[in-house]
Amino acid sequence: MLHDLVENMDYDAAVDEFAAVKLHDDLPLYLTDGVKKCTVFGNRNTIDPDGKVSKVVQLQLDSKVSLLQLNICRLVKEDERYLLYHSMSNSLEYHERDREFLEVPEDNIEAVRRLFHSYPNYVKVADLPIDDDEAKWSFANTLWENGLLKTDKPLLKISPEEMVGDDDDDDDED
Repeated sequence: MLHDLVENMDYDAAVDEFAAVKLHDDLPLYLTDGVKKCTVFGNRNTIDPDGKVSKVVQLQLDSKVSLLQLNICRLVKEDERYLLYHSMSNSLEYHERDREFLEVPEDNIEAVRRLFHSYPNYVKVADLPIDDDEAKWSFANTLWENGLLKTDKPLLKISPEEMVGDDDDDDDED
């Protein structure tokens, strides 16, 4: 009977569940000042005294990105959905929040794998295995905003007019 149990056990699901629980137990990663400058945590938008955003920090297609560390996230398939569990939003108080995850569209699974397999090396956002540039940028930006990515160097601050994905609707009004 024990033999049958061991033979029929879904080891992948058990390991995925263990990893998701462990990520929930972990403290958020401590970042040195040098690393922090290359993440969303140390590279912020500039706001004028009047409250207007004057300079924006944004990934570009030629930005080189890498996972912050391998042990901060895990891709898990649950009920036909792919979830990327991570510890970067955990609080300093044990289990103050629920498990954090991002739902990853099936089209982006290979991009997640590319980031895992290339770690600690950097990958250009444009080289992620996703069909179109807008989707590549959007996917990388989601990971960046959730603190899962770092860049090879601090990002340049740009004006809001230079932002990727910003449609220039003002031309239609002339």
